Amino acid sequence: MEGDFSAGTWFAMELPDDEIIRSLLVEVADERRFVDETRIGETVVRVDYCIQRLNGDLCHVVYAVEVHTARVRSA
Repeated sequence: MEGDFSAGTWFAMELPDDEIIRSLLVEVADERRFVDETRIGETVVRVDYCIQRLNGDLCHVVYAVEVHTARVRSA
């Protein structure tokens, strides 16, 4: 994480094949919701996370993934 856990902060993830990708926190709403965005070439992956506290130290995490890519035109 390259700063505080707030919108505009970049972070890096290492994939199983040792490739490192960078993502951006685009939205952070208190401690219950955040959205990150990763660009890989012309593909944009956005993940929206919702965290619900359960009893004790347990949490329930729900996430939704959106993938947008450039359309390929056929000749």
